[in-house]
Amino acid sequence: MAGKKGEVPLHVRKQQKQFYHPGIDLPIIVILENVEDARGPSLSFRYSLTSVLFMTLVATICGATDWAKIAVMSQGMIDWISQYVDMSGGVPCERTFKNIFNAIKPEFLEKALRELSCLLREKFSQEVISFDGQNKRGSANKRKKLKGIHLLNAWSTDNRVL
Repeated sequence: MAGKKGEVPLHVRKQQKQFYHPGIDLPIIVILENVEDARGPSLSFRYSLTSVLFMTLVATICGATDWAKIAVMSQGMIDWISQYVDMSGGVPCERTFKNIFNAIKPEFLEKALRELSCLLREKFSQEVISFDGQNKRGSANKRKKLKGIHLLNAWSTDNRVL
């Protein structure tokens, strides 16, 4: 007899992989652990969501700008990363990074990023924020009465946060 609709089958619940994160008591890992994993229960989970988020965060801070660079940088830092999160499954390929991030609800990721930025930010009474603006060349279309794209960057000089 089949199980109830929407219920995880018993054989999946028993065999689902449990991930161990060595740095579970660190504030960054705690915040990443709270991001809801939108992937359904499966026997084929190789990568913890927390591990994928941590690899992405570290590689992005180091200058990675796309999934391929995140995968390569994570592979190069695998020993260091494994001190904080479970790396038993290795580093995912760029397609897996993309698929996992496509499954995450944006509001959960935004909440985690806000909490992380609060961790990194120190409070100063007289904070200076610098602004830099520019127009993107070739983005205006006079016939369609569209103005060019305007880019604005804000930089907290005291906290070194963009």
